[in-house]
Amino acid sequence: MLRLKIRVRKQSRVVRGWATISPTYLAGDIVLVRGYSLISRLIRLFTRSRWERPTVVNHVGVMVDSINIVESAGKTIKHGLADYNSSRDTIYIVRRVDMTGWQRIAVAKKAETYVGRQYGWLKILAHGLDRLLGNIYLFRQLARMDKYPICSWVVAYAYRQVGLNFGVYPWVADPDDIWDYCIEKESKQSFQVIFAMREGRGEWS
Repeated sequence: MLRLKIRVRKQSRVVRGWATISPTYLAGDIVLVRGYSLISRLIRLFTRSRWERPTVVNHVGVMVDSINIVESAGKTIKHGLADYNSSRDTIYIVRRVDMTGWQRIAVAKKAETYVGRQYGWLKILAHGLDRLLGNIYLFRQLARMDKYPICSWVVAYAYRQVGLNFGVYPWVADPDDIWDYCIEKESKQSFQVIFAMREGRGEWS
C-alpha cells in the first residue's frame, strides 16, 4: 500500500492529511503535467499552433500499476508516483473509463518497453518546426525513430497497442494533443479526471 500526503474530495467533504490511495490508480491512467521551468515553458511554446489557445500541459506519462508511472524526461524511466508528492507543478491524472482490464495490462507492458531509452530531443524540434509551418506533418514524419521517444510518444504508442489514439497519429501526438482529447474535445466523455495537484501546493486535491 502506498501512503501519500494528499487532500481528497469525497462527497463534498474534504479529508486532509495522510490517506491511502492505492489502488485508486489503474494501469493506463494518464498523468498530465504543467511545469514552470524554462524547458517546460519552451516545450509549451514549441507545441502550440499559430492560432491555437495557449498550451496547457508540457509533459505526460502513463501509470503502469497503482503505484508506478512510466514517463520520458531526459530518459524513459519507471518510478513511483510518490516522487511527485513534493512537486510544485500542476498535475492532472485522467482515466479512460471504457478500457478493459486486458487493455490496461497491454498499455502498461508496451509503456515499459521504452524504459531505459534516451529522450528524443530532435522530436521536440520537429514538433516546433511543424507548428511554425501551420501544424503540418513534415518534420515529425522524418523524426519517427522509436529508439528515442519523447513523453507523448510513449503514451500514444502504449495506447496504440490496444487500438486507441488521441485523435492524431501517435508519431505526431504531443502533450497538448492528449490534453485536448482527454479534457476539452467531445471525446472527453470517455475520460474522468481522477486527481489534480495544483501549482505550488505539493498536495493532492
